[in-house]
Amino acid sequence: TTPMEAGRHKADSGDKYRLYFELLHRKMAEYNVEPENTYNMDEKGFAIGVTGRSKRIFDKVLYSKKHFKQSLHDGNREWVTLLAAICADGTTLPPGIIYAAAGRAVQASWVGEIDPKKHSVHFTTSPNGWTNNDLGLTWLEQAFDRYTKPKARRKWRLLIIDGHGSHVTRE
Repeated sequence: TTPMEAGRHKADSGDKYRLYFELLHRKMAEYNVEPENTYNMDEKGFAIGVTGRSKRIFDKVLYSKKHFKQSLHDGNREWVTLLAAICADGTTLPPGIIYAAAGRAVQASWVGEIDPKKHSVHFTTSPNGWTNNDLGLTWLEQAFDRYTKPKARRKWRLLIIDGHGSHVTRE
């Protein structure tokens, strides 16, 4: 099991869930939002080179003598964020990937294996590799709107997001 953040545990309540879903269904009915126009988006950050498990490399002879067991990592600690969105009908939007970089240029080595004829993905950068208000708005305008508008054909679309600051801005 994975531990739950203390704030989430405190907020966990059957009554709050019931009220949330009642409001959600009421608004979906009010605006006639269909499942094929209902989306969920979230982001996940990854420290490159860090896995959930420790890897150990050693010699079999030394292992049998109980010598030189050492946990290794590749030394890279850059942060990358993935923006992912899925529709209630099971379709997905192309992912967004945010690399850490001082400027807006995406390095060729980051995207060298991407074949535009086979893969659809959006790349950008931020100083720390995290999403922010500007990138959240850009994703909404350039990815979400671009890929969902033709499918909705002037019908209402619903995008479910969490309360992350980059998701809820005045813009």
